[in-house]
Amino acid sequence: MPRIIRLTWRNSSRSWQKKYRGKVYYFSFTRSQYSEAWTAWLKKKSEIDQHEKLVQLSEQEDELEALWQRWRANAVALIEASEPEGGTEKLAIAQRSLAVAVEIADAIQNHGSQSPPPKVFDFEPPLELDDAADLRPSHRKFWKRAGLPANIEPKKSVGHNLDEYLAEKTREAEAGQASAGTLRNNIKRLRNFEEWIEPERDASTIEAKTLADYRSFLLTRYTSAATAKSDLVAVKAFLLWLYQRGVLQELPRNFTDKSLSIKVKTKEVEIFGLQELRELLAKATGRIKLYLLLAVNCGYLSADISHLRHSEVDWENGRITRRRTKTKDRSENVPKVTYELFPETFALLKEFRSTHADLVLVNQHGSPLAHICRKDGKNIQTDTISKAVRAFRLQNGLSADLPMKNLRTTAASMINNEPRFRGLGELFLGHAPRSIAAKHYFRVDEHTLDEPLAWLREQLGFFGERTITHQKSVSAS
Repeated sequence: MPRIIRLTWRNSSRSWQKKYRGKVYYFSFTRSQYSEAWTAWLKKKSEIDQHEKLVQLSEQEDELEALWQRWRANAVALIEASEPEGGTEKLAIAQRSLAVAVEIADAIQNHGSQSPPPKVFDFEPPLELDDAADLRPSHRKFWKRAGLPANIEPKKSVGHNLDEYLAEKTREAEAGQASAGTLRNNIKRLRNFEEWIEPERDASTIEAKTLADYRSFLLTRYTSAATAKSDLVAVKAFLLWLYQRGVLQELPRNFTDKSLSIKVKTKEVEIFGLQELRELLAKATGRIKLYLLLAVNCGYLSADISHLRHSEVDWENGRITRRRTKTKDRSENVPKVTYELFPETFALLKEFRSTHADLVLVNQHGSPLAHICRKDGKNIQTDTISKAVRAFRLQNGLSADLPMKNLRTTAASMINNEPRFRGLGELFLGHAPRSIAAKHYFRVDEHTLDEPLAWLREQLGFFGERTITHQKSVSAS
């Protein structure tokens, strides 16, 4: 059977051509290379079709966006009109109107799918009460998604109480009484619980079976027992808050039941190999090298580096004295630890020292290198340091499996495993002392870590005399 030729051979241009949707495409193959030209055309056609599809979807998204704005405006107007009079009919229409707005918002978010538009697109605002009855009922999440007031919700609902609980915790974090990072994680955990239990549910009906069922759900949802446990702990803290507020008349009977806990296996500590660490430090330059050296020299993570203040650095003798950023506000027992900087670390720190009034290191815009801010009601985390270090490792063919935290882990392990410095790993990490004697009777000398850090520097392959000198003193306890 003769082969069907779907392309046209042009002697003048010595190429194959194809006319598609009013435009001619040329493929530079010899006359005997028809199969290759056909394959090239199929690839080109796929690109053309995909581009046109994206253009169509973009136009559809613009139309949906405009439609969403009309529906949302209609909902706002109805709510404002109903509040002074307490009119339930207008409020009912507003709820249905908002349901349409959010369904349209879902369509905008998933506009690339092949599913047909919802039936509610047939309606245009303003709605009449008869039309509103044909739309699906509104849920609390619609109000939240559209950024509208939620004061019509029953105060006993899980959703309403969770909003109050998280608002209270947010105020605590903003006042420095709680960790912003923990808050960010707990918001996600508790919103997952809210979705599972249904926001409209009466919070006072939460019982032992609810808690047991959610534990089972977490164990099937997550492969990590640690993640499941963290979620369950966050939920139990919320339930305790409900009890203290009188929303729950009593805690679930299995609240303190050990069988409800989730067991987590202790992970083996992962550290860098010495040769791997030496290679990492040898290849690094500039700011990247400074970040790595601060992590190894002082056990600092991104937050510690970002929050380092000019007043915490002895710019004459090359020493840093401070409490860890993560734990300094949690306990008065967290020690101030003094680290003698490697000459290499100190030189780079002076080179990149900023003119910021407070912070030693900032980004090109004068902002902290790692921080958490609120945007559109959400906590947004920025960590320029970890991103830069990871990118450097990938660009240089170095493993990026272990995060920056493991540089701190590696340095602490090396110090603690050296017989002469046994027990100093805890001090290097800046951990609060555990024993009564360490808490109340011992005062740590500021030069305690000098010798371990000098030894660590040699292990990392930095040789030569230490250029930083100091006058040692003995502090009375």
